[in-house]
Amino acid sequence: MYQSLLAMVQDKPNPYAASTAKFRNDPHISKSMLQAHLDPESEAATRNPAFVAKSAAWIASMVTVPEEKALLDLGCGPGIYAERFAACGFTVTGMDFSPRSLEYARRSAADHGAAIDYVLQDYLKLDMEKSIDVITLIYCDYGVLSPQNRTLLLWKIRKALKPGGIFIVDVWNRHWGDRFQQSEEVNYEHGGFWKAEPYLCITRHFRYDPLPTFLDQYIVVTADRCDCFNVWETAFDPVTLGDELRQAGFVSTEFYGDVAGSSVSGTGDTLCAVAR
Repeated sequence: MYQSLLAMVQDKPNPYAASTAKFRNDPHISKSMLQAHLDPESEAATRNPAFVAKSAAWIASMVTVPEEKALLDLGCGPGIYAERFAACGFTVTGMDFSPRSLEYARRSAADHGAAIDYVLQDYLKLDMEKSIDVITLIYCDYGVLSPQNRTLLLWKIRKALKPGGIFIVDVWNRHWGDRFQQSEEVNYEHGGFWKAEPYLCITRHFRYDPLPTFLDQYIVVTADRCDCFNVWETAFDPVTLGDELRQAGFVSTEFYGDVAGSSVSGTGDTLCAVAR
């Protein structure tokens, strides 16, 4: 195990290097992720309830008549946005590859009488054709993907949309990237987000200048194993994000400061694109 740890900490990972273990569908981590999604005081996994309500209403306003329009929420998690979209009148499908999150989402939809179709699937394997009016990918998931996977996903989204369909996505912007600081710290936990048992966590944050690419790396060491979790981020501006959308076949894109329709500014952290 020492040799594995040494190999992980000696070198800066190559851009978009994969994690060495499961992340979002790991039984313990997925439990921690679900708790983070459902905590109204934290924005670690889902934005605060007031913003989500405002955001869902704004997205509905992008569609002339939401009723009976098909909406696909990629990376839907426990269905927090999906239920809001259903309340706005959309016919909603949520897609995620966390069994725990979708189990919660299905129970919650049943409790609230929301007719939402939840699909357990990696959205990189999306295979639909001209059947969806609106597709959403919310809370900067797009920038987690490598350039190759972003291209793949955009083409799959373009294929799934009906003529005149809309893709709504938010990302971290260049202002956020400019403030990203490299750092390293070591913490010992008696049990927490990454593991139920005691563990040592080496947290490292890397910049990849001049690429607008950033890494949050978590090396988790227990008594009998060592796991490395790489969480990648990419920052965009309207030109770079617009180019990727245009290359995938989107004919027009409007930009906003966030996924609730604020104006683009020089101080906010996010950028939202509404691509048609």
